[in-house]
Amino acid sequence: MGKIDISQIQPTRLCKDLRGRFIEIFGREKSGKTSTAVLWPKPLLCAFEIGYHALAGIYPADIDNWSTFKDICRQLRKPEMKERFETIIIDTVGIAYSMCEDYVKQQHGVTEISEIPWGRGFKALREEFEKTFRDLSKQGYAIVFIAHSKTKLTDVMDKDGNRLEQISPNLPPACAEAVNGLVDIIAYLGVEYDENRIPTRWLYLRETPTIFAGSRYRALVPKIPLSYEGLVKAVADAMEEEAKITGTSFVSEEELEAQAAPVKEKTFQEVMEEAKEVWSKYLDAAKDANDKEVRFNTMQMIISKIFGSNSFKISQAIPQQKNLVELFIAEMEDLCGEK
Repeated sequence: MGKIDISQIQPTRLCKDLRGRFIEIFGREKSGKTSTAVLWPKPLLCAFEIGYHALAGIYPADIDNWSTFKDICRQLRKPEMKERFETIIIDTVGIAYSMCEDYVKQQHGVTEISEIPWGRGFKALREEFEKTFRDLSKQGYAIVFIAHSKTKLTDVMDKDGNRLEQISPNLPPACAEAVNGLVDIIAYLGVEYDENRIPTRWLYLRETPTIFAGSRYRALVPKIPLSYEGLVKAVADAMEEEAKITGTSFVSEEELEAQAAPVKEKTFQEVMEEAKEVWSKYLDAAKDANDKEVRFNTMQMIISKIFGSNSFKISQAIPQQKNLVELFIAEMEDLCGEK
């Protein structure tokens, strides 16, 4: 449990940069999704499907199963990897989700996720998928999810009374819900032709009756000609508008990193030693035997509330309960008059 002093929390400040952002790009096959994603700075292409042979100078990692990807995520926590890569490309997220499902099925020894009783398989799949990317996001990487597109009929009618079709990412509903909750921008990569049949590729950034798209930036333009620099500028312009509304100031990514106070993760042994110290300190402050008994009972009440058992002892805690022990320490520090 990382301890957070909420009295020191500062208001958010905007940064005109795509580093650390999550973006989903979807489109038809061979529309240029992967070649667009590798325009991001220092990309690592996690190739859940092989579609990069026409691209030169990229760094691909062929992913054959979810365990391989989890090992890559483990390596990406290393400082030297953060120097080498800034962007992680997931190509494609639909296949990544399928491999994650296979991983969960293997964990439970079943052939279908529905065979896991009481719907726990679907919950385990969602948690495994989301937690892996949440943990990766904490390392500061930008993540670009690539997806294929599909079309579906909507309830919107055109002027002739025909139902319109909308283009959207071709993902299972649970996967789409998880990804859409993570990303800052959902962009459709499409092609328009002029009167001479000359194509121009566009990124569509706002939803229309025929295109599913969107972002967290209220003032983002509906579409831009396809380019990384163009997207950076469009986001920066949208944030300028946001700043006018909120009065927010801008900082560079480097300033944000310099201001961020790193939280040192304590080992289980360190946490247990700290728990012993605060336990002894609170008891040693007792005025007499009666006061000591009251203090002891108070601590037992706190332990019961946190661990859900009247008979639990702190000395019985196991490494998987480290966060709960840290919560006990925080409660005790309040009793001792400490932060």
